[in-house]
Amino acid sequence: MYFSFVFFSDSDIMLYYSYLYKDVT
Repeated sequence: MYFSFVFFSDSDIMLYYSYLYKDVT
């Protein structure tokens, strides 16, 4: 899981967290 995050760019991380946050709320 950690190694997967290494390949993510900052933009991808932002989009990923935004998606999770939107899904949670």
